[in-house]
Amino acid sequence: MRLRDLRGLPVIAVDDASELGHVAGVVVEPSTATVVAYTIAPGGVVPFGSAASTGTDAVMVPNPSVVREAATPTERRAAEHDLQLLGQLVLTDHGDALGPLVDLQIDVETGRVLGLALADRMLAGDDLVGVGTFTVVVRHRDDDRPSLT
Repeated sequence: MRLRDLRGLPVIAVDDASELGHVAGVVVEPSTATVVAYTIAPGGVVPFGSAASTGTDAVMVPNPSVVREAATPTERRAAEHDLQLLGQLVLTDHGDALGPLVDLQIDVETGRVLGLALADRMLAGDDLVGVGTFTVVVRHRDDDRPSLT
């Protein structure tokens, strides 16, 4: 599923059918190229493993107690919207600009980042090296060409 499609989905508790908020973004662990949590608006996070399922129309969680406050520095930054991935500049670990991040392709069963979409190409999720406030860093490949901007 694309991150653009995931954002805005309602988060629904299965046990009482209550709407707990909507997906505002994701927390990505670069070392494993996986989504470790969903950030929820109006506040909180859902650890990825706590989601019962993620469909095209909603993220289902067992009950409201799975929504918790952000616990790690990365979760806090993501929940405070300091780690919005889309639109960030993608740089290689050699310092070459590849352009803005247009989307992420995520396997909603495993949390794996399958791909990073740029305007002109798709990079492998396994190439993800780092995620910061202003940039996303990916592994340099010989076919990478720096942008002219």
